[in-house]
Amino acid sequence: VEKLVVGVIGLGMGAHHLRGAINYGAEIGMICDINPETLAKVGEDTGVPAEKRTTDYHDIVNNKQINAVLIATPAVSLELLFAPLRNQHNLYPYTPRHAYSEE
Repeated sequence: VEKLVVGVIGLGMGAHHLRGAINYGAEIGMICDINPETLAKVGEDTGVPAEKRTTDYHDIVNNKQINAVLIATPAVSLELLFAPLRNQHNLYPYTPRHAYSEE
């Protein structure tokens, strides 16, 4: 069985899902938020080391060690939604349906 290595994009709503993944026993490959303060706080609260934190979601979707990407952002573009799939990651979007952009 392949080890679950998760990347989480969006740590407002995603912080809860990050904690769930940790409790499940998943390895956290990387976490991402555009707000550096949120990124630092959630990283510190969950024990995710600084080298596994980023403000650029491309760092997650281009990471070949990550095999599952959870997107928990208040809005999502088609680029953000399909980037993990193009890189053969499993995708778990937790974005409200009404929040998809007009793309």
